[in-house]
Formats: sequence, C-alpha cells, structure tokens
Amino acid sequence: MSFEKRLLYAENVGATNRELGVAWFNELQKHIESSPEQYSTPWVLLNDCRQWDLASEDAWEVYNSVVAWMAEHNCVLLAFLVTNRIQNFAIKNGFHEHGIEKVFFDYDEAYQACLDALAQNRRSP
Repeated sequence: MSFEKRLLYAENVGATNRELGVAWFNELQKHIESSPEQYSTPWVLLNDCRQWDLASEDAWEVYNSVVAWMAEHNCVLLAFLVTNRIQNFAIKNGFHEHGIEKVFFDYDEAYQACLDALAQNRRSP
C-alpha cells in the first residue's frame, strides 16, 4: 500500500480471507492517519485486484464494514481494477452498495477516475 496526494494505492494478490481483510484495513487506516490531512479532506482508493484470486465467504462481512467506514471517512471513490469477469462478478455480488465503488478493467481509466474524483471533490464545499 502507498498513499500520495490523497490517492491510496493497494494491490491484492492471491486469495483473501477475513483475517487478511482485518489486517488490510489496519494498514489502510495507518496510511490515512499518517497523512497531515488524515480524514479531513477527500481521498480515493485504487485497489488493484488484477492478481486477486477471490475471497472466502466469511470475508465479505469485513470487506463491507471497511467500505462503509471508508465512505464515512471522506473516501470519495473506491476504484477496483480487475482483469476478468469472475473478479467483477465477485465484487459486484460481494459488496453492498455504499455509493463509492466502481469497477474498471483498464488501469489508466481507473487512475484517471481517481484523479477526477479528487479534483471534483476539492472544488465542492
């Protein structure tokens, strides 16, 4: 994970489960909290799932809690980058709609959507 200019980049590799989701969330929080602005200004997450092998069934409750927390803490876009329909299907069916999620198949498009979301939310009061 890395965090620069209000864009958090994360990469998921292999299969994930509940325990990994909790550890991932703790790392996400550390990155945001280590920034000078913390949660006071909008931020985005580009979650690179191109090498993700899906998640265990018990993980989705944690993942949905994390996304709800993100939406409540000024995350304005959660961009999932995937390579296949199975990953897309898992994301679309595993996550509840929190209003910040969007799936992309192209890195440049996902990255630009993150930049656009930040720019749009900096102009808004």
